Amino acid sequence: MNCPYHIQNPINLIYLTPHNCQCFRKLCVECLNQHEVHAQYIVTNSQLQERLINKLEEYQLYEIQTVEKKKTQFTNFLSRTKRRLKKILKELSESFEQNILYH
Repeated sequence: MNCPYHIQNPINLIYLTPHNCQCFRKLCVECLNQHEVHAQYIVTNSQLQERLINKLEEYQLYEIQTVEKKKTQFTNFLSRTKRRLKKILKELSESFEQNILYH
């Protein structure tokens, strides 16, 4: 993709900060010099791509950890529920047996 202002130059830089100047976020080298943007906020296309891939991997890892945590919580919940139901069933059974014996 070429710069809209300098058609002969490819866009190979990205300006990361919010801004209200006449230039776009996508810059060519000539735009960088003309618009005097802060160099600390400029990244190359490949650097931006690497950052985005890292963020995506972070979010995917977080999502996997969250799913695993929820799965473990649900399994624990089911185990507790099963134990409670067994206890209730046992108590009911004992209660019925006692009622049958006394009547």
